[in-house]
Amino acid sequence: MGALDRYQAKQTAKNLVWKPPRLASFQADLTVLSFDQSLSSTGWIYLVISEGKVIVLDRGTIRTDTELTGWRSNFERARQISVLIATVHERVISTQRAVGVTVMELPAVHGHRTDSSALAAYEVDRYASKHFTPPVFMSIQASRATLGGAAARNKKKLGHAALATYIPESTTRQWNEHQRDAATNGVAYLHKLKQNRENTQ
Repeated sequence: MGALDRYQAKQTAKNLVWKPPRLASFQADLTVLSFDQSLSSTGWIYLVISEGKVIVLDRGTIRTDTELTGWRSNFERARQISVLIATVHERVISTQRAVGVTVMELPAVHGHRTDSSALAAYEVDRYASKHFTPPVFMSIQASRATLGGAAARNKKKLGHAALATYIPESTTRQWNEHQRDAATNGVAYLHKLKQNRENTQ
């Protein structure tokens, strides 16, 4: 392929209208417990794709609070997560459906408050590995791109709009951004899983 062909191919790709993946391209009948963890607010969602739609079995947010500051605040919030996550376990059990896979947001390694991201991830990973399944880590940027195309990769609002294609009720005020991000990673994981399985057959 010559330079002109490559240029024309790029221009064609730019002009293509994004079409979200069909639900048939996602892994069905596998329960996903997904977390968007941070020390202050950890969103979680329990979902499954069944009978041609995404079914939200349960969802919630683990919130921590402390009057401490600095590192002691971080440690105290991490301790609270280690206790409060047991309530997620109780609610998952109440659905009477076993966890098929646990998904967590890939902790940030650059930017602001990487310590918060790492400490929260450690507590969720420790509990999930013991009581659910060893977590699979997903990049929220990659998950947004899976559901909403390249334009949504670094734009939270576009990512949430893309999620609404699969879970319309996620646009309501009863949902918060932590739950939406957890859902985005959970749904995107099911797409990644199905595509990987098909590519290895």
